[in-house]
Order: sequence, then C-alpha cells, then structure tokens
Amino acid sequence: MEANPVPSPQPVCTLVIADDDSTSRCWLRGLAKRLGFSVSAEAANGDEAIQAVIRTKPDLVLLDVSMPIKTGPHAIPAIIAAHPAVRVVMLTSIADEGTVTECIEKGAVGYIRKDSSADEINRVLASLRAEIEGFHRQKGLHVGP
Repeated sequence: MEANPVPSPQPVCTLVIADDDSTSRCWLRGLAKRLGFSVSAEAANGDEAIQAVIRTKPDLVLLDVSMPIKTGPHAIPAIIAAHPAVRVVMLTSIADEGTVTECIEKGAVGYIRKDSSADEINRVLASLRAEIEGFHRQKGLHVGP
C-alpha cells in the first residue's frame, strides 16, 4: 500500500509592517491577518525594515514614510535591492505630491493614507493579496485551500 504523500506547505501572502508607531503596526497587523496575510516581521524604522526584508523575503512591505533612523523613501532602494519581487506600499499621514512621486520613482507601487477608512485599507490590501496570489499561481505555487 502506498503511503499518502505529505502535502507541501502552501505559500501564503507574507507581509512586513514598518511603522514607528506601535499602535499603527498593531492595527495594520489585525487588518492584514483578517485578509489572510501572514505578518512575517514588524519594524520601527527604515533600517529594521531592510533587515526584515533580507531575513523574511516578504511579498509585500507596508512602509511608513516618516520614521526615525532611516525614512521610508530612503529605505526603498535597499529593500528592493534585497528582494526585487517585493511590492512596497507607502503609509503616510500627509500625502504630499513630491513625497509620493519620490517613492513611486524609487519603486513603491502605491501608498495608503493613514487616515483612510478601514474599508478603504481593506480594499487596497485585498487587491494586493489577489495580485500576489496571481503571481504565485503563475510561478506554479498552490495558493489557498
């Protein structure tokens, strides 16, 4: 009798949350988990975010614009150099056009205003999750049940 094969681990959408405000990180972690993301790491500054990406190779990074030690815009190039397939989405309290443009030029795929409603943030994260799952499927990885 043949033994049943052990199922391979299913890839999940992984996420790093980088924000110097621990309350924001906690709130975003809850939203992300409810949408099926696995939070692989959290960071309180740009340097920690870079190290978290090197260590965990996430699908997505939510990166605060204004953090101590190294700001989000300054961390983007190192994050993308460490893991070119990662999607970086900026978190910001004030979305001034110059900062948004700088972040997009450095490789961010979008931004979320921190004062957005939970429904809007859910919509953005759900859309990103669907995009990431599509990428996993293209690579031949099984996603979901």
